[in-house]
Amino acid sequence: WDTEQGKSIVYGNLIHEILSKINTSNDLEEVVNQYVFKGIISKEQKPYVSELLESVVYHPLLVDYFKQNNQVFCEREIVANDGSIMIPDRLVVNNQNVAILDYKTGKPNAKYHQQINQYAAVLTELKFKVTKKLLIYINDEIVVEVV
Repeated sequence: WDTEQGKSIVYGNLIHEILSKINTSNDLEEVVNQYVFKGIISKEQKPYVSELLESVVYHPLLVDYFKQNNQVFCEREIVANDGSIMIPDRLVVNNQNVAILDYKTGKPNAKYHQQINQYAAVLTELKFKVTKKLLIYINDEIVVEVV
């Protein structure tokens, strides 16, 4: 793990894990504090991590998906008709309408489009109407890509 790639993988996994615990923007500070308390994030890292997560949660294209009164499913398994299991990062459900948010901490890649489209196909099979498919690239800046 002493390589840049190793650090990137650990960083990406940590950001994914923290975001999976945030249902609404109100949860952000408490969740980050829990990671500091457990020693996973140092006090020195806390401001950077908090700022990064705030830039996701309060992003103009994402803020509605982190509001109160949303039905949110983070990192939940979905079983397709063929028995395969998929785990989208965040689903925001309103009646039978669903928005799919998938976080990435690397460079944009066409395979991510294929992945989110597979999530959408399975949710459509389950009688949901997919209203948005968003890839969120979390790097030095937050880039939201509508698929």
